[in-house]
Amino acid sequence: MSEKNSEIKDGLELKTGSKLATEYLHSECGATISRNTAKTYQSYLRGYIEHLDEISVEVLSAKSQNVRSYLKKRARHGRREGTLRLDLTVIKGLYKWIRLETEKEALIDYLSLENIDIGRFRTPPTIEREPLNKDELEALYDELDTFRDRLMVTVGAELGPRNIDLRKIRVGDVDFEGRTISLSDSKARDRYSLPISDTLAVELKHWLTVYRPTYPFSEDHDYVFPSNQGGHLSDSRLLAIVKEAARNAGIQESLGESWMSERQKDALGTDADIREWKKVTVHALRHTFGHLMEEAGLSPEARRDALNHKSTETTEKYYSSNATEYKELIRELLHKERDNDDN
Repeated sequence: MSEKNSEIKDGLELKTGSKLATEYLHSECGATISRNTAKTYQSYLRGYIEHLDEISVEVLSAKSQNVRSYLKKRARHGRREGTLRLDLTVIKGLYKWIRLETEKEALIDYLSLENIDIGRFRTPPTIEREPLNKDELEALYDELDTFRDRLMVTVGAELGPRNIDLRKIRVGDVDFEGRTISLSDSKARDRYSLPISDTLAVELKHWLTVYRPTYPFSEDHDYVFPSNQGGHLSDSRLLAIVKEAARNAGIQESLGESWMSERQKDALGTDADIREWKKVTVHALRHTFGHLMEEAGLSPEARRDALNHKSTETTEKYYSSNATEYKELIRELLHKERDNDDN
């Protein structure tokens, strides 16, 4: 049976349920995959290792049919084609590393896994993320109750940060003189800067000097958008704010459903077996930002830089379509008259 483990190297803790699989991730981290990718891969490897444990098979003694049976099980549980492809990519990576980088011998030839045709599995249709149009953005904005919430949505739509990066913007990240905001990219573990419009700069300054000091515990931290309980807003709270406003605005839609694993249930704090995917989420603001740039005729390179993607391939994956002044164009597209009163 696989050795249950947890290893920490260079400050990165990884758990896969297999010492060999964890070794693989640590070995490749920083070389062929990033730290963030290693953390993502550990979840896929845990599922595979658990499957091998259930059938009393070790990583080195597994056969191609064991991989195929695991993917079949995942398909039966409602996993989509993209998920199965990533499952197979991670498993192939493990066996390729074993063959080329270690002195151990595995029964599986990683090249034989190329013969597994993911397209033959019966999987649910892919859930397509949809951007919001300008009317939907305005409807969403009008249903937000407070200056803080309206300003968060404005920053989300005008600059496109991810949920966690929006919540963790600090006062010192806003440069009023240079008209920029420094944003963190939790996925790439780096920072980048985007300019802000004069209108947004005025609203941010008004918020920071007039409204933010009225929040409890605001002096105890420097997050731009504080929680009433102190610190920054939680992931679930920000998502709830956006979803409630979308529902009240009549623009919320269901994009589909997916089965949840026990690990996903634990991560989301729910007992539900089914997860419903909604159109309007915090991440939808990021997609909206990208699509508005595409509609403005901006090059993949310009959109890549604005979204802080590492390659134009990533950008093209989500935003299908020569201008270089994309930041000014986005400012014009998204600006509207906004009331600064905190209702």
